[in-house]
Amino acid sequence: MDRSGLRAALALLACVLAAWQAPAHPHGHVDQQAFLSVADDRIQLRLAILPSPAQGQTVAGHLDLDGDGRVSEFETAAFARDLLAGVRLTADGEALKLASPRVSWAPLHRIRSGEGGIEVTATAVPPPLPAEILLRIDALDFAADWFLQPFLSEALLEARGVPEILRDVSGKALSLRFIPRPAARDTTFDRAESTQFQPAREGH
Repeated sequence: MDRSGLRAALALLACVLAAWQAPAHPHGHVDQQAFLSVADDRIQLRLAILPSPAQGQTVAGHLDLDGDGRVSEFETAAFARDLLAGVRLTADGEALKLASPRVSWAPLHRIRSGEGGIEVTATAVPPPLPAEILLRIDALDFAADWFLQPFLSEALLEARGVPEILRDVSGKALSLRFIPRPAARDTTFDRAESTQFQPAREGH
């Protein structure tokens, strides 16, 4: 993919992300969305739960644990801990620690009415040049599956190419497999002229 193609693809992904960030409208079920942003030195995971009107009260109750209509630091920390406890992020089979979780949420009355949601963001540091990054989510399960979407930095795409993206049929797992590029062939001597002398033929 050339640079203009990469920019077009990244612009499209940005549009998708911007559309998700727009004000939510009531919907008929609970949307569980996971956005995995991957760069050479950093991975960011953003988990969003957008309830339906029918499930809004249940979802809000997982955030406002004491039901007092306010969300404390303890309650946001507990929500993030419970959600991330069901997340497994690995690089080449080794578990990565998701750190510095941040929680944001719509006003509770909007969550209850299905017009707003809750979002948890955390980051991890990957090892150098992993061949496979795997994300699996078994958390809270307000819905049967998750919408899993990867985003890759332009520098990573240029350096390693577009990975093979695999989604498990369960809707809870996503794998990014980077296919090694063929080693560049050494062409140093391709055009070198021979300096060997041809042996003289008999009779000359």
